[in-house]
Amino acid sequence: MVYGLNVRPEWGFDPKRDWEGRDEPARRIPALNPVDDGGVVWDSHHSGVPVDGANFPKWVRWADPNDNPVPDFDSVPYLNVSETAKQVIESLEAGVHQFFPVDYQDLKGQHTGLRYWFVPCHRIDSVDRDHTNMVLRKGLEWCPAKDMLRRGEPIPDNVDPSKPARLVFNLAAIGDRHIWRDKHMSSSQYISDTMASLFLQEGLTGLRLDERSRAEAV
Repeated sequence: MVYGLNVRPEWGFDPKRDWEGRDEPARRIPALNPVDDGGVVWDSHHSGVPVDGANFPKWVRWADPNDNPVPDFDSVPYLNVSETAKQVIESLEAGVHQFFPVDYQDLKGQHTGLRYWFVPCHRIDSVDRDHTNMVLRKGLEWCPAKDMLRRGEPIPDNVDPSKPARLVFNLAAIGDRHIWRDKHMSSSQYISDTMASLFLQEGLTGLRLDERSRAEAV
């Protein structure tokens, strides 16, 4: 399988956070090199390319009233990981992705641990055209057929909008990559079953792994 890497509240609720620059205008986190490959260019840290991380917050205050620890994966205000999660990721793809240090603090501003803003740096076209029933809207982004009809936009004759949207990933396109962003998807990062197995073996917290279909090399 391919898995969507999603973050979930570990303790049944999402604690409040404060962070450096929270009350300032939104900070740009620019790509080191412009992206022009026919895909979606979302916020650069969501696009699967290396970024200039100077504007990432330098500290986050974790305001959990019950003193629960920060999960290995957190997403506020950006995707960030523990040292353990970083080591697991780098055990498969050393030197590929970006990790920018961030100081996590408790309610009193005391240091609780070093974590990392995590930027996946594989950007590929990984969806299998022959097996998915989603529509590549304007050649840029995969959309459910129902959403296309709602917009009044055409869908291919071979796509049945009454069926649930189904993403299918192509193993040949993924190759030996273990964590990536699809250039035609703006909302998630994806991981191989090898990476998912390692995350589960290590008991990493804060994860919701969303199973996705895959097609064998075609």
